[in-house]
Amino acid sequence: MLWIDDAQWGRDAVELAHHLMSVHKALPVVMVLTLKDDVVETPSVRRVVELGEMGRMLTVNSLNEDEQVAWYDRCWVCRPRSPAP
Repeated sequence: MLWIDDAQWGRDAVELAHHLMSVHKALPVVMVLTLKDDVVETPSVRRVVELGEMGRMLTVNSLNEDEQVAWYDRCWVCRPRSPAP
């Protein structure tokens, strides 16, 4: 899994993701790139949109902590469940 948070500021990281999707098409990887809702258009933002067109883009609104945990658990059902703190 490759997770790039605030992708609008991480041009090198976004370029790595683009390279992986362009050159290593059979690579078994899930990429999660997040952008701020109010982001202005930058070269990195345009590249993220291109990545979405190459693969599958899901738009997710802001999630509270419980929703984040539930989403993660649904996506990664094969991982062992961590004990509650």
